[in-house]
Amino acid sequence: MQKNYVQEILNIIHGNIPQAELAEKLSDYHEKDLADALEALMPAERKSLYPILGVDEVAEIFAYPNQ
Repeated sequence: MQKNYVQEILNIIHGNIPQAELAEKLSDYHEKDLADALEALMPAERKSLYPILGVDEVAEIFAYPNQ
């Protein structure tokens, strides 16, 4: 059975944890999985994550095409 990384990421994002811990936990996931998870978020949720992730990580996430 394939692991559902997108759901794990969404659970972390919605887990109400401090920003530093959120950034650390999200750094454990591949950018493609993060890109897929961001698609499931509302625009305001996405915008709030960008500063937490940082410019370099957001650029890496955006490098993955929608499939």
